[in-house]
Amino acid sequence: MRHAARSTHCPPRSSRRRDHERALQYGQSVIEADPLRESVQRDVMLLLVLSGQQAKALVAYQKLKSVLRTDLGIEPMPDTKQLYQEIESRAIFDRLDSYLLSHFGSAQAQA
Repeated sequence: MRHAARSTHCPPRSSRRRDHERALQYGQSVIEADPLRESVQRDVMLLLVLSGQQAKALVAYQKLKSVLRTDLGIEPMPDTKQLYQEIESRAIFDRLDSYLLSHFGSAQAQA
């Protein structure tokens, strides 16, 4: 009886890019429905970075910060502030694998 060989290689970049786009669209739809979901906001910021949209990730943080202040009178959580600072300083690229593992459970999600 023959067994099909299992693939142990990473999906092609185009496949991962489509996965990022789908995840980003989903995250953005969650945020539209509930803009106070800070964990989803962080995921979206990270997905924007992965898709080369660092400026949009920074804008997303500013919008979140404004909504939190206006609606709840609070600041973003320390994890969110740290992510913002690392995106702004570009230090995110030194820690991308660790962020991918903590947010998505995989360091192979890179574009």
